[in-house]
Amino acid sequence: KESLEMISRNAEQAAQSIKSLLDFAKTGRARPVEASLQGVVRSAAKAVEKSSISRGVKLELKLPDLPPILIDPQQVRAVVLSLLVNAVEAVAEGGRVEVSIEAEAGGGALLRVQDDGPGMSAEVLSRAGGPFFTTKETGTGLGLYLAKRVLAEHGATITFESAPSKGTLALIRFPPK
Repeated sequence: KESLEMISRNAEQAAQSIKSLLDFAKTGRARPVEASLQGVVRSAAKAVEKSSISRGVKLELKLPDLPPILIDPQQVRAVVLSLLVNAVEAVAEGGRVEVSIEAEAGGGALLRVQDDGPGMSAEVLSRAGGPFFTTKETGTGLGLYLAKRVLAEHGATITFESAPSKGTLALIRFPPK
């Protein structure tokens, strides 16, 4: 019963995240409120927890208390969830995904998602986030593309650092209020 309740809860959260991304794709309008970035990240991490455990991937969270920032929590959760799913899927059994946040000057925030997966070549890295570009067999190539659009609506930026056999680091910078 507990497992079914968790599956139902995660399905509802996933449906809301997808709805938020689809709503954004239609309207391009974030509804920012003062919200806890660490709470949003914890919620997304909880949604991939079972998947990471079943794949033998250690998910490490470094989430100090930060002042609230202006974000649309559902949209940002969908972005973080997309990054975490990509990272967990990229890492081999016994690997690690680390998520951390820190305050930036002026009241902004920095979110890091680092994995120790196989990394990306310079060519793949240059195309990452483009519409319909994917390296996955069953991927749509829309996850990172929509994430970039959501973040742009928030005035945030996302960059990636990666190299073959070196893992991948996603950096999201949220602006001051």
